[in-house]
Amino acid sequence: MDDLDERARLEDLVENPEKVDYSKIPGQLRRRLDNWKWGSIGWTSPANLIITAAWRKAFFPEDDCCKIWARDSDNQPIEGGYSIRTCDETVTVPVFSKFDLCTGFCSANSGMQGSRAIEKSRGVGRINRGLRLKQRTVFDSQLFSEILNDINDLSGRAAEEVLKYLIEVAYGAKAKRKIADDILRSSPPTLDLLRFCRDATDPELPKCLTAACLDAIYGEMKLELLGVSDYKTAADNRAVKAGDLTLVRDGKPLVAVEVKDRSRRLDWQNINSAKAIVRNFPSLVAFYFVLESRNSVDPEIIDEVARDELNETSLGIPISFLSLPDLVAMAAPAKGYSFLVTRTAEFVTQAPSIKSTTKERWLRSVQPAKTGNG
Repeated sequence: MDDLDERARLEDLVENPEKVDYSKIPGQLRRRLDNWKWGSIGWTSPANLIITAAWRKAFFPEDDCCKIWARDSDNQPIEGGYSIRTCDETVTVPVFSKFDLCTGFCSANSGMQGSRAIEKSRGVGRINRGLRLKQRTVFDSQLFSEILNDINDLSGRAAEEVLKYLIEVAYGAKAKRKIADDILRSSPPTLDLLRFCRDATDPELPKCLTAACLDAIYGEMKLELLGVSDYKTAADNRAVKAGDLTLVRDGKPLVAVEVKDRSRRLDWQNINSAKAIVRNFPSLVAFYFVLESRNSVDPEIIDEVARDELNETSLGIPISFLSLPDLVAMAAPAKGYSFLVTRTAEFVTQAPSIKSTTKERWLRSVQPAKTGNG
């Protein structure tokens, strides 16, 4: 019996969810699982580890699912240990991603990739009850350790019921997300997008609005827009993109866009990175910095970049600067302001790193309009 065989079993269990026998799940463990903040920022990566530990105990019941590292900090084998990161990346994440169950529930990357505090604790050899991590975490590390040890105390059959329960929670989150997304897509055309971005303070929201503007301006050119659905930690995706957002034709990037929300300032490091991108992607015809706030860049930087381009000292195409308000003003006449609202809402439903509070704020702004219509 190996991991790939058990991945097939897990996939069948997720594709055809079974009724949970709650009598086989200890009440204390159920309460702890219910206290986990599924889908909340800072809680999604360790959630993956909980899911994978339950999978491990269900299908490899003799193993200690709390020994989540195969090797210690000195690279010595841990007796009875396993690589939970490998199991995440090859088994649980691919399966839950296949059925669109990650968003609002767990992470679409390895739990270890996002839980650096846990990854750096491999020296302990095992996640014991009452674990106190040296690095501060958003999630409750002691709750995490109690859940893992509760799962490890189960039989394989009981652990499988826990796994079914987690699948049920994931499908419940997906159902709620679908309802919320449907409401988001029905946004009233009068929504003030720029004010909403300012009030939400979510770095992903200006990117969604920028994407909507690009769609309005370039949509008729049949270019593929990349970047909206990327995870920030997906380095492999970033490696083949020219910017936060990229317009592509026949696999070649034509327009690269870097979006800076109002909390970030543009500096020379950003400019040098942009120059490197322009050199590395000869198919580019334009590179834009889109700034949520006009104050995010010093005028001296813009002047210096303009002089550099006029003197033809380094670049074949210009690096341009646009404020987000200017971009909205350019895009709105192309398809209409209501199109920008609708497309921004659509991109908000696709962006995996969007804050849950942003969606909640958007829903509050939409639902009164729906109620007023009867």
